Amino acid sequence: MTVGERDTVVVPLRGLPHDDEAVCELRRLVDDRLALPVYASVEELVARCGGAQPWMAVPTGRLPALLAATGADGVVEGLELPAELRHRGGDR
Repeated sequence: MTVGERDTVVVPLRGLPHDDEAVCELRRLVDDRLALPVYASVEELVARCGGAQPWMAVPTGRLPALLAATGADGVVEGLELPAELRHRGGDR
């Protein structure tokens, strides 16, 4: 997937989408950049982050504003989260 080829991407959250305190989950990359993970579909997010991962759909045109608001250096597509970083059913 290339972000520019999609109208919408799926972004992982910490908290539920309707929660006023929900925030995008960012990840520190090995080169120390702060990245916003994005996924092509909910199915891809579940496969790479687990079934308990909260998420929201974001129009790709809104990504620059989301990056500015979160302080992320850029997006990373399809990032696989290790099991120890995945949400469990009750930890949202």
